[in-house]
Amino acid sequence: MIQSTTSQKVLSIVAGLLMLGLGISTVICVIRLQEATLNVQGMQGQITALTAQVKDWQENYAALAKEQASDAGVFVKKMGITLASPMENAVITDAVNVRGYANTFEGNVQLRLKDSTGVVLASGFTTACMGDWPCYFEKELKFNQPEADTDAVLEVYTTSAKDGSEQDLISVKVKIKGKNLTTNKDDKTVTIMSFDYGQSFRPENIPAQNIVFRDEASWRSFWQKHSADPVPWVDFTKSTIIGVFLGVKPSPGYGVKIISAQKNESQIIVSGFEYTENPTCVYPGVVVYPHHLILLPSSQNEVVFDIKKIVADPCNF
Repeated sequence: MIQSTTSQKVLSIVAGLLMLGLGISTVICVIRLQEATLNVQGMQGQITALTAQVKDWQENYAALAKEQASDAGVFVKKMGITLASPMENAVITDAVNVRGYANTFEGNVQLRLKDSTGVVLASGFTTACMGDWPCYFEKELKFNQPEADTDAVLEVYTTSAKDGSEQDLISVKVKIKGKNLTTNKDDKTVTIMSFDYGQSFRPENIPAQNIVFRDEASWRSFWQKHSADPVPWVDFTKSTIIGVFLGVKPSPGYGVKIISAQKNESQIIVSGFEYTENPTCVYPGVVVYPHHLILLPSSQNEVVFDIKKIVADPCNF
């Protein structure tokens, strides 16, 4: 009788432990089910975001593909590189602005300018997109302007991820205008040569101003105050230097570029653009000093500046 009672107690204890184990297992299962539900919801959110991104890419590509008229009849390819500018036989001086669309390995776009003998005058690179759809790129290549007019070739390409070989090569013939500074007597357009352009000319002491140099003394004094480089020699019997300085600006979203110069009987009218931040872009908080210096034929005419403010487009104008 005592043995039976003991066995019943043991069975009760075992049953209790089994019930407790089942309860704990049930709790664990519920917790894991909740976690799985949250994971599924997170994945659904990611899928929704990716779907929206793909749709955005599709719409972007569709818009790019329609730019045949606005970009000189260029149809934007889905893969590889599409060059929009410069066009064949474009005339350049000491820089060439390269624009286009690309979808390449790591977004890599290589640029190279060669003269007619194959000598590389300038090279550089920029980035576009890697993925399902191409995106816009723009890069300026600067080089030393030759004395005489020169035929050249601009090459745009990417490199293989496998062996580094050149791929998607595009070659465009361009003409480089030599340093023969002249004035066109028919339309009064003055040929200008870009002399110094950028945002880092050590001009921390240069206030916002437009400036004209017609003699070596004033030019030398100016340069020595604001640059550690040797003073560039200029023949002021043949040339005049004109500059536009914007002073201190809070980001690389600001810049200035002189585009052209027109001459009449008493004036030289210098035209250009002052770029301001694009509100749709994000810029690093870096102080810059935008400026542009140009060289043009010597003249005692009054210099009038017509610099228009525009919003930088795209972000890295």
